[in-house]
Amino acid sequence: MSLKKIIVPLLVLIVVIVIWFNQNLFREHRTEIPVEIRVLDLPEDLVVTEIYPEEIDLLVEGRGIDIFRFKRSPYYLSISYNELNLGTNELILTEQYLHLEEPQHHTDLRFTLNRRISVVIDRSVIRQVPVELRYMTEQDEFYFQQRNASSQPLEIEIVGPNNLVSDITSITTVPLSRELVERTADLTVELEIPEGILGIKPDIVSINLESLSVITRTIPLINIEYPQDKLSLIIPQTVTVKLEGPADRIQRIRPQMITAYINIPEGYEYDFANIQFRLPEDVKLVEFTPVRVQIFHHE
Repeated sequence: MSLKKIIVPLLVLIVVIVIWFNQNLFREHRTEIPVEIRVLDLPEDLVVTEIYPEEIDLLVEGRGIDIFRFKRSPYYLSISYNELNLGTNELILTEQYLHLEEPQHHTDLRFTLNRRISVVIDRSVIRQVPVELRYMTEQDEFYFQQRNASSQPLEIEIVGPNNLVSDITSITTVPLSRELVERTADLTVELEIPEGILGIKPDIVSINLESLSVITRTIPLINIEYPQDKLSLIIPQTVTVKLEGPADRIQRIRPQMITAYINIPEGYEYDFANIQFRLPEDVKLVEFTPVRVQIFHHE
């Protein structure tokens, strides 16, 4: 490739870049830039509950390079609390409210703004509210209630606007599940913070669980299910089981809540089969009699 074929495209590219810079950086432009609104010098016992809109468009005029520098610098619309009262305030913001961290770098720009906004001010209050335990499923709720679950502390401190805090009756935990207990010995969970609340203390709580009273119970005469299309008879046809689990749970178990069955795969030719079980949740099978039954195939 000749040197000329390289230089000509390169010169064309340089000219295009120069034209682009001239068009975009050194010519006059006007554009709208969204600007955040802030309230300054707010006393500690007051809080801004709403600014509407939260940001407004500021008209900026000047060279492209100056607008580019402005976008990269810190700026916002500043409202002094001295202009506000408790409740809803209506204001008209102009370019005079624009706060520039480095105003000396933006003297060549022209700003235009005229927009009505509303600012709501409320008193910030502190209140003690109880912690409410929330559960993943009904089964999880039953498990935790069995163990008299409670939070530590029982109450927490919330901080926020008076009109919001006064309506809050409790703060809930993230959903609890039995799996959390099985994964850790010390169960601590986060609290769900309602929207608009400025803070809660503490933001995590410990969950206290009482030890369950574990008992055993023997239940006789559980019918054994078997595939009657494969077998004509089994002996015996009932089984006695010994179960272990939480006292409240074990005492409420009825024989029909336990399923005893035998599974006969295709081609099974033996004369005895093991008994299998489906048990209620939270219950452990300690022993059962007999452990297998005699089976009679169809002839």
